[in-house]
Amino acid sequence: DHAEAKEQLSRCIQVIENKEKEEAVEIQRSMLSQTYETALQAYRKENYDDALKLFQQILKADPENQEVQRYASLSR
Repeated sequence: DHAEAKEQLSRCIQVIENKEKEEAVEIQRSMLSQTYETALQAYRKENYDDALKLFQQILKADPENQEVQRYASLSR
């Protein structure tokens, strides 16, 4: 039955799209985590200009992150 095959294909496509979205979110989280660690290292070395730039990059992706907001404020 073509209708059943189309429905099954549609479900497969949806599963693949969801998986791709999950992977993209995980990659973004990983990149943000790495950027955060680099920003903290810069902050601890009192390299506030670099730290602020990195914290601001994180805030573009996660503007509600209060910890990053605090560090960005302290880096100014």
